[in-house]
Amino acid sequence: MRHYLKACAVFLVLLIATACTGPTWQLSDYDVSSVRSVGIVSLLGETLEANYVGVWAFGNEYWESGKLGWNLNAMSVATVEKYLAGQGFTVIPLSYDRASMWKEYLEGQGSYGFRLTEFSSTFGLIEPELVRLSQSTDLDAFLVLTPGHEGRHCSGGEPCIGYGDRGYGVHNRLGIQHNAYISVMVSLVSAKDLKIMANVPANQHWPLSFKRWAASLDGYSEQERAEIRAAFEELAASGLREAVGHLGI
Repeated sequence: MRHYLKACAVFLVLLIATACTGPTWQLSDYDVSSVRSVGIVSLLGETLEANYVGVWAFGNEYWESGKLGWNLNAMSVATVEKYLAGQGFTVIPLSYDRASMWKEYLEGQGSYGFRLTEFSSTFGLIEPELVRLSQSTDLDAFLVLTPGHEGRHCSGGEPCIGYGDRGYGVHNRLGIQHNAYISVMVSLVSAKDLKIMANVPANQHWPLSFKRWAASLDGYSEQERAEIRAAFEELAASGLREAVGHLGI
């Protein structure tokens, strides 16, 4: 009986840590398998979100850290670059103002509820920058990383952007379940006409060893912050690689 319970516990931990990579949405008639050269644009930022879910809605809490200095954006790009290079793709470095593009991306989002159908309907305000990059660089497609939407859906089961868990963060439920998570939308965008060719949501949780909730990042000990950071590295390595692999390129 003891061995049975231990096996169940191990299974549950693995289940919680398993990537919840969503289905690939093929959004055009492009042959994505023809893509061989890619430029990566990441708008994931350098902050983390934290959500506490209580028994009732008024018991919920939320905070966002300041700039962490953990190089989350660079780590995400490096993870995807390494995976693509290992698969035989040519990864072309891009020079762009990430902070400016991030601001324009947020302004273009408005409220939540966008379905990722056409580039112009979702990322319209950063389109001029991508036009510039496509004209100055010889590549087949952009791989755009944006904060996804973990665990919630709009009507019809379509993914939402702009509300809830996005990017990198921690999620605590009633002080008994504390997870680090990554929630990213990985979009393959044609460099020819800026239409989304396919995209995959990468949602993955990683259970943390400590259960307590803190009202800010500084409220966690140095050891706990180090564990959160290490969890983000594991989540990027597994979640982003799996999502890119599901694009069909």
